[in-house]
Amino acid sequence: MSKLGIWIEKRLCHFIGWDYNLLKQCGEASHRLLKIYTCAILIIMILWFVIGYVFSQRYIGVSSVWGRLLAGFAFALIVYFVERIIILHLGSRGIYAFRLVLAVCMAILGAFIFDQIIFKNDLVEAIRKDERAKLKSENNTKIQDLQKQQNKLKLQTDTLWNEYQQTPFIERTDVTTERYNDPETGETRVRSIYQRTKVPNPVAERARANESRIVTLDSTIRVLEFVDIDKAVDKRIKNKKTGFLEELKASLRVISESWISIVFYCILFVVLLCLELFVVSLKLFKSKKCEYDMIVEHQLEVKKMQLDNQMRSLKEKYVTNTMEKQ
Repeated sequence: MSKLGIWIEKRLCHFIGWDYNLLKQCGEASHRLLKIYTCAILIIMILWFVIGYVFSQRYIGVSSVWGRLLAGFAFALIVYFVERIIILHLGSRGIYAFRLVLAVCMAILGAFIFDQIIFKNDLVEAIRKDERAKLKSENNTKIQDLQKQQNKLKLQTDTLWNEYQQTPFIERTDVTTERYNDPETGETRVRSIYQRTKVPNPVAERARANESRIVTLDSTIRVLEFVDIDKAVDKRIKNKKTGFLEELKASLRVISESWISIVFYCILFVVLLCLELFVVSLKLFKSKKCEYDMIVEHQLEVKKMQLDNQMRSLKEKYVTNTMEKQ
């Protein structure tokens, strides 16, 4: 092998966590498996780099390109560490079941994010439809509330005008005081003077104020009835940041609308799930054990035997010393 090939192989070993010195003792199958593992990890890292980039742009609100690249790199790095753990793991297969559950969750999440990119126009239309229905419902609620206020004011106004017709004028008593000198005692006294006058009943002013309020409410109702819903929806969508859960709900509706979209989502989900389980399937379903893993397991067994022999030797020495002392 050339120096460049050796250098590349060392880098690949470092990438997946293998020891190059152990790999040199293995045959061609392990060298090929090294390249397969590397390709599998790179594929899933690229996939999740794209998902992280899109996720940070659409839902976290990262405006900087460098920030989105950093988010994508973080997603890819997490997947890299998970796959590296799977590759380096020896022994119990419980971790593979855990990776299977994680793969299903990640495939569902990834499929929905890719669907939100692919069905972007359909999602926008679905969100517009929801916003239109919501805005129409809000308008109807406002109109109903205003109409209730208007009807209440009309009843009050009719009552006030009936009261005014029955009593258009009311008596008002004005009280004034003046000082005068008592002719008998010569002292200054104060006396009250009562003056009764007829004035228009004030309920008429209250009735006119209610009528003015009714006219204002009526104009407000007309504005709400003839509002341009589409323009209002466009303005609301423009000013509001669409959240991930909102688009997720819209995605579920878009996907469930036709069997074609359901089939497409299922295919995308299966593809992502297979990519997620690529490394696990290589570990689980190999016809023969990898030479590299066999060497590592052999070294583990040898080390275990050495430790057992050392422990046995120490126990024998301890027993011998104890018997000699006795």
